[in-house]
Amino acid sequence: MNKAARTKTQSRWQLVGLATLFFGPLALAFLLYYGLPGIRPTATANHGELISPARPLPRLMLKDSLDRNVPDDVFINHWSLVWLGPGQCDASCQDGLKTTAVVRQLLGKDASRIQRVFLYSGTPPDSALITAQTSALLVIHADDNDAKALLDQFPKDAAGHIYIIDPHGNLMMRYPSGTDIRQGFLDDMKRLLKYSHIG
Repeated sequence: MNKAARTKTQSRWQLVGLATLFFGPLALAFLLYYGLPGIRPTATANHGELISPARPLPRLMLKDSLDRNVPDDVFINHWSLVWLGPGQCDASCQDGLKTTAVVRQLLGKDASRIQRVFLYSGTPPDSALITAQTSALLVIHADDNDAKALLDQFPKDAAGHIYIIDPHGNLMMRYPSGTDIRQGFLDDMKRLLKYSHIG
């Protein structure tokens, strides 16, 4: 083999070596993650129930408990913690609202990135309930046609849960009511806010 042929062969092997160094780890990772049973992780770090895929909420003109217009971008550019249920707020509802208030307060400097929402149906909640909240609560009436289009994006068993809506207006996670969820709920919110550059 002459010198030119040897040089050409060496160049080819160098190219193959470089390609293997670059693509080899990617191919191995792909194989381990997708190709071998029992290797792909199944557990997630979140405590709430993921709504997958996330559901984009329609931008609608809604009404509050005093029949005032709520802007159609109410769920845009901030994180929303939503309690959904009847306006005659029972003990479970009050606990759900209290949980959203406690979690928001414990987020400290990030609390300003969060809004609390009570999405209710039927009779408006008692004004004393609203004024008793430890942090601002947006109260939205969910009985007119626009609001029903919004509710269609929620799971069928929507009442009695706390929901997270991301700053793009996507319904993405929910928690059952109860004081036992607060630590996990708080941990999830801290993680979301830490890794999110929106809202």
